[in-house]
Amino acid sequence: MKSTKELEQAAKHFIQKYKDKSNEKSSAQSFWIDFLGIFVPSPTEKIEFEKRVSLSHTSFIDAYIPHAKTLIEQKSSGIDLNKAKKQSDGSELTPFEQAKRYNDELPHSQKARYIIVCNFDEFHIHDMENPKDPPQIINFADLTKQIHRFTFLNESKNDELKALALAKQSELSFKAARLIKQIQDELIALYAAATPSGEPSEQDFASINMLLTRLVFCFYADDSGVFTRHDMFGAYLATHKANMRQAILDVFSMLSTPEHKRSKFADPELLAFPYTNGGLFEFYDENIPQFNDKLAELIIDKATFGFDFSLISPTIFGGLFESTLNPETRRSGGMHYTSIENIEKLIKPLFLDKLESELDEIIAIKQKDTKDKKLIEFQKKLGSLCFFDPACGSGNFLTQTFLCLRELENKALKERFTDKKGTFQGVLDGFDTCGICVDINNFYGIEINSFATAVAKTALHIADKQMRKATNELIHANLEYLPLREFENILCANALNASWHKHCPKADFIIGNPPFIGHQYRSKEQSAEMDLIFKDFENYGKLDYVTAWFKKSFDYMKFSPNTRTAFVATNSICQGESVATLWKPLFESGVSIDFAYTSFKWDNSVDFGTGKKEKADKKMAAVYVVIVGFSLNNSSEKYIFTGNSRIPASNINGYLVDAPNIFIQNRGKPLNDNLSKMSKGSQPTDGGNLLLSQDEKDEILAKYPNADKFIKQFMSGDDFINNKLRYCLWLVNANPSELSKIPPIMTRLENVKQMRLKSPTKSVQEAANTPMLFTQIRQPNSDYLVVPEVSGESRFYVPIGFLSKDIIASNKLQIIPNATLADFAILTSSVHMEWMRIVAGRLGASYSYTPAVYNNFPFASLDEKDKETLTATAQGILDARALFGDCSLADLYNPLTMPANLRKAHERNDQAVLKIYGIDKTATPSDIVKELFTRYGTLSKNTKG
Repeated sequence: MKSTKELEQAAKHFIQKYKDKSNEKSSAQSFWIDFLGIFVPSPTEKIEFEKRVSLSHTSFIDAYIPHAKTLIEQKSSGIDLNKAKKQSDGSELTPFEQAKRYNDELPHSQKARYIIVCNFDEFHIHDMENPKDPPQIINFADLTKQIHRFTFLNESKNDELKALALAKQSELSFKAARLIKQIQDELIALYAAATPSGEPSEQDFASINMLLTRLVFCFYADDSGVFTRHDMFGAYLATHKANMRQAILDVFSMLSTPEHKRSKFADPELLAFPYTNGGLFEFYDENIPQFNDKLAELIIDKATFGFDFSLISPTIFGGLFESTLNPETRRSGGMHYTSIENIEKLIKPLFLDKLESELDEIIAIKQKDTKDKKLIEFQKKLGSLCFFDPACGSGNFLTQTFLCLRELENKALKERFTDKKGTFQGVLDGFDTCGICVDINNFYGIEINSFATAVAKTALHIADKQMRKATNELIHANLEYLPLREFENILCANALNASWHKHCPKADFIIGNPPFIGHQYRSKEQSAEMDLIFKDFENYGKLDYVTAWFKKSFDYMKFSPNTRTAFVATNSICQGESVATLWKPLFESGVSIDFAYTSFKWDNSVDFGTGKKEKADKKMAAVYVVIVGFSLNNSSEKYIFTGNSRIPASNINGYLVDAPNIFIQNRGKPLNDNLSKMSKGSQPTDGGNLLLSQDEKDEILAKYPNADKFIKQFMSGDDFINNKLRYCLWLVNANPSELSKIPPIMTRLENVKQMRLKSPTKSVQEAANTPMLFTQIRQPNSDYLVVPEVSGESRFYVPIGFLSKDIIASNKLQIIPNATLADFAILTSSVHMEWMRIVAGRLGASYSYTPAVYNNFPFASLDEKDKETLTATAQGILDARALFGDCSLADLYNPLTMPANLRKAHERNDQAVLKIYGIDKTATPSDIVKELFTRYGTLSKNTKG
């Protein structure tokens, strides 16, 4: 938490930034994000704009801060905050009364403690717990001195404690996983040493995996009170260190044997171990090596006595434990570690938010009998819900869901069995059998990897024990920990070949993070699986492997229509050709998207609360994903999450925007017939032999000056953006006799020929007959406009511009011959940029611009006045660039270094284009995209691609 001095300094900067802002729509969001940033880190994550409420019509709260239970009603400067204004329903309300009416419609759990009404000049703070008190009024100019009045916007102590606890759990789980990895490495070495090939067999790895999962459970049971005595497993191994292999086998055997079946002549130390089984210790596996001193030290000293496994998070540890698999195995299976934060991005809007609100509403009931009845009904509801993850990996989605539901149930139990002061009132007889409703047997998974399957079962068992312990401590319920309940719901199988209905007959929710494998990386077996699953779809060949889970979920929902599904997936499924291929038939069959997270980076790192993150798998490349929740029920409440904003939507289409279900076609020419066609530039396919650096060009010309006419400047997208100078041999219509007299050129042509002959592509082999020519020639005869194929997402504007016909454009530039300044103005505008961000594909963190983006863009019809206006604004942009002639476009369009006059020139151009499109200048990106999709729908009906 910041000191008073730090708050005052931050307020001073805030005043300087916003002293001239006065328009509600254009400044409100940035105003409140920055204001909240005075008090909390990452303020965009802590504030919700345009929160929907239903009155006699749908209305929207300007801003809502959940952690502070604060509702904001923002007005423009000059508006009298005490004056009533006529509303759409005819009533006359002051801004505060308007806000209070919104607040009255919120669920109890979300009702505001504070309402702030603001007009940029004044803040009126209303404390809803003291409604008769007059509001505190703070003038904008006095914020520095009065900033302490807003300290309720700081995050609550509970949130801070929860974040610290999670960070600690993350740290311990990470250390535990590292320790298990050390044990695994030592085991692998022992197995390898005993194998003639020097490599453990498949059966050896199965034994290693089984041993590790059993050891992990014993480590946890030793530290958490599940076993009879603390550290009894470690103590037994320590006293039998001389033959530790047999000691472990004996303990495992005893854990799998019920007390009444045990020999009365067994070692009393072994007899003290409680019956555990639950399937975890069912199979006796003698394929365990003799333990060396290093392994004994790791297990006894480091793990059993040196580490407290009771404090790990089964969700985090399960994922990290799984990451001990060979990274190549993980990559080939498309597996990715999932943080708790990312899991909750999926489960909260799918079901958890509603359950939390429902419980808060029940807790608010004043009448005790009614409340208790509702709480019991709520527990039964939780216990009736069934969850299914058909690509469950280490079970982290299932484990975290189980933990969240049990935490809700514990909250309900606490309300039932303690009074308002938190005093324990006693529990019912037989509570152990009927008091807990949420059961791990309502959690189902399918996983192809046997080790991950074992990890998932172990993680759920540990989660169950942790929550039973929490219930015991909360209401003194005296729940038993052992034996483990039989749990066979995690099936080791190929989910795409298995029968989902047979394994999990009626799931309420299908969840998970299926494998990410692009079409070009699929194995033959994976392609065959997709052929079977998509047999009733067309042109599915380029879909990501993850889409098979979407299709199979839909097939499941056809027979279980109340099931709702949400998956994490590569962002490719909502871009380019994939949208029409996947979503069009699903929408036509009744599927609707209920909520979605637009593209974001899937971070596989863990934050230990120090502000530093450590990767779970350092070799794993960054992946950009979406989260899509869908059903056959067409939910009345739909939300799009972009960055940290939750935006209500009337419809979510396949591109994850609030717009009609329109699909961009493969189109060979622009929607508007009067526009020039866009194509890629020319492709050399030359092994680098037709391309020249400055030094290589100078070296040739120094000896052969007449070669100058064969050398032209060459430009790729990277060259264009970063102002790099390269050249190429451009030998279209070149005189053969002249070429033959320039040996360095002839050598290069021979190299091109040999390179092309070795190509596996037939057309390239044929091009070996013309080594002096690019394989694809599309160079215009006039000056032309270019758009780089790849541009970083951090830039608001993709840098585009004009090139001379004498500069050869590579295939990494999209080219438009005969383009006008008006065309340039529209293509460089925010309107086109918002379209590009939705329609273009992605290459990592960059946008991948193709002719399909341009050909499908709904260009507005321009009259002569429009053309004059756009010509002027376009020239303004080019003139602003020219003032910085020594700068690259990368420098000019870096958000941190973009010159003010260039930014202003773009803003003038944006306003002109918005006006031509009839879009309000204060429109949000969502508003712009919605208008463009509507226009596209109209235009595409009247054109043929």
